[in-house]
Amino acid sequence: MEREFDPGYHRSPYRQLVADYPDESVYPLDDFRVEWGPVFHRGRLDGTARVLVIGQDPAAHEAIARRILVGEAGQRAQGLLGRLGIDRSYVFVNTFLYSVFGGTGSKHVDDAAIVEYRHRWFDAIVADQPIEAIVTLGQLADTAYGLWRATPTGAANTAAYANGRHP
Repeated sequence: MEREFDPGYHRSPYRQLVADYPDESVYPLDDFRVEWGPVFHRGRLDGTARVLVIGQDPAAHEAIARRILVGEAGQRAQGLLGRLGIDRSYVFVNTFLYSVFGGTGSKHVDDAAIVEYRHRWFDAIVADQPIEAIVTLGQLADTAYGLWRATPTGAANTAAYANGRHP
C-alpha cells in the first residue's frame, strides 16, 4: 500500500533555509536549549498553505517530535483552525528555532541575526504559499510579526491583505 509521507525539505527555498540555520553563535547557550538542534516548522510547504501561524519557541514536546506546536498549545491552535475548516492548508513557524530558558526570549526577539533568518522564512512562505491570514500566538510572536511587517516584503503583503487580495 502506498502511503503519503513528508519528503523533507526537498525544494527551494526551504532546502537552503534549513541548510543555513543559525547555531549557538547566534542563539546563546545561556538563553537557549540548542543541544537537540533547531525545530523549523509544521504544516504545508508545498504551495497549499493559506494560513501562517507564528508561535514563540519550541517546548519539550516540539524538541522531541522535531516539529513545532505539537503539545498543548499546538492542539489548541489546530483546534481553532479546525473550527474554521482549515485542517491541512496551514504552516506553523516559531519566533525562535530553539527553546528558550525561562523568560529570556524577550531580550533576543530583535537580535539582528535571529531577525534576519526569521525574516527569510517569513519572506519564503508568503512568496511560495497563497497565505490569506497570519496568526500570532503570544507576545514574542506578535513582536516578530511586527518586525517583519516593517520590512518592504512585510509591508507589501500586509497592504495586500488589508485590501482583500494576495500579492
